[in-house]
Amino acid sequence: MRAIAKHAVSFSGLVAFLAASGTASAQERGHGPRWDLKVRSADVPNSCTSTVFRPEMRITNHSVDPRDLSEILVQTYFNSPLGSVQPVHPFTFVTVTDIQGGVTGFAQVTASEFVRFVGTCSVAPDRKVNQPWDFFFSSVMIPPGGSATFIDDLWVGGNIFDPQCDDFTKVEPNGTFHDDVHYSLMFNSVGLTTRACEWIAPLIPDANTGVNECTGAVDCSFTLP
Repeated sequence: MRAIAKHAVSFSGLVAFLAASGTASAQERGHGPRWDLKVRSADVPNSCTSTVFRPEMRITNHSVDPRDLSEILVQTYFNSPLGSVQPVHPFTFVTVTDIQGGVTGFAQVTASEFVRFVGTCSVAPDRKVNQPWDFFFSSVMIPPGGSATFIDDLWVGGNIFDPQCDDFTKVEPNGTFHDDVHYSLMFNSVGLTTRACEWIAPLIPDANTGVNECTGAVDCSFTLP
């Protein structure tokens, strides 16, 4: 959360760019991708003392239109020996709910390492990354105001998941769904890695959107690539 104030000016610049762009009229009506990601600790309160990375994540569609969940993915960032992080399950299920919280369907989520990332970077001594991991979704429509909620475990073969407590993305003790800028939503486009700006309402961008794991900067896009 420390990165938010530091990069508030950059986020304001993105909003100004949106207003001046050719897509502003459609965007101002609340159409297009309008996703928000929130996380909380589930039954594992801390990845620095546990053998698994096991947050609960909730993605909400703030567009005025139904949107396909598979157009985005969640990206997380770890500092672990290469090849050590593995999914606990081949896939897990995602629960889809409407704006009232009623269950409308299910999807699947699978986790895999983002292999095109090379090297190690750090924005702080306790926020390092040498391997992003992506959570991909099967196709399912999320209604306006609806959400997709899931837990998909990663582990390092039974050892403490983050023994140095220096992963960029952590599970920290907080049982309430909240923003965490160290998790990112990305547009799921072949050959591209574009971070998606988040929204808290159809016309209100989220100032606590995910940041760049190597710079801490807000570098997201309001539109699909």
